[in-house]
Amino acid sequence: MKRIKSPVFGSYPSREPGSLRCLLRVITSLCMVIPWFTVCLAAEEVQLRAPRISLPVEVRADQKVELAVIEKPLQRLGQQEWMKPGESYRTVMTSILFHRLDFYDPLSIYGKLLRKRGVPIPETSPAYAYEPYWKSWGWGRDFTVEKILGILPELKVMGINAANLDDGWYDYFGDWQINRAQGKFPGGEPDMVDFVKKVHAQGFKTNLWWYPLGVTPQSRLAREHPELLVQNESGDYPLDIEDLYQLCPAYEPALAHIRNVLTRAISVWDFDGVYTDFQGLSAVPACFNKAHAHKAPLDSFQQMPKLFDMIFTTLHKLKNDPYHEVCICSLPHSPYFMPFYDLANASDPLNPKQVRTRVKVEKGIRGGTTR
Repeated sequence: MKRIKSPVFGSYPSREPGSLRCLLRVITSLCMVIPWFTVCLAAEEVQLRAPRISLPVEVRADQKVELAVIEKPLQRLGQQEWMKPGESYRTVMTSILFHRLDFYDPLSIYGKLLRKRGVPIPETSPAYAYEPYWKSWGWGRDFTVEKILGILPELKVMGINAANLDDGWYDYFGDWQINRAQGKFPGGEPDMVDFVKKVHAQGFKTNLWWYPLGVTPQSRLAREHPELLVQNESGDYPLDIEDLYQLCPAYEPALAHIRNVLTRAISVWDFDGVYTDFQGLSAVPACFNKAHAHKAPLDSFQQMPKLFDMIFTTLHKLKNDPYHEVCICSLPHSPYFMPFYDLANASDPLNPKQVRTRVKVEKGIRGGTTR
């Protein structure tokens, strides 16, 4: 199996920590100062699913600003490149907004436009979105069960009622077999079940860290079931930013594998929910895997919402009031995913300004009220 390193397909965000550049996938905004007040212009796409477009902004040498919406169909991606005489082509639906102040108002209008178009972005958040929780990531992957259980009384005194098991509990991405190292879960599944019981017994809820799309190249899943993976047109398996293969969200057997892992965590181990993580949750490359029989290679990219929809449906089927927090590691969340999870965090900030900006972005699109 040949591996290559490639960026996630589409307008994958900058590697610059804290960058908000991937907002250009959905909105571009610029401001002009004229006498008495500032006028801002925002360009937005308002499709029912994420289109493959770019929205570049350039300040020219003469200080004039150029803004564009660029859609470049490619035949290799299943798109029509050339038109025959008499044919017509429908471009991506966009909106142009004039506004004042910063990006909040156009983002708020953008969310309303998408709702009117049929994208049911929630306008409220559950109570748990405003409650504190603790997770084991302070120890990184070097946590032990003893350390976690030992800190619970201190958390209780602080009024924290959720203690989450973070990264490091498994062997390989994709296989998701329990880490049997000493200090963790040497007895395998019985030890994991016992851990969850002990956390619950002290009055805590507990949620499990997970990257549902990720597959370690050395994993058993990668060796035995490469038909589940995203594949490029050269027959190679692209690596995401974490050097992992990705399962194809547009292929039902791949979704079934993810569903089975989630069901085991909730039904067998009795976790209260999941904390899904990593930048690979923002997008996947175009998929040319022949086993998937895609209508077009872009299906993998455009059907990413199916992943979050499946997780949402499975969680609510297995648990009353389940927890699902999504972390895309400093990146803004796609509004096309927002209908399917309640808590979109603004993680990995480098300074207080980034904290305020990211929260304001999320509240601009989703709204900031509780239910």
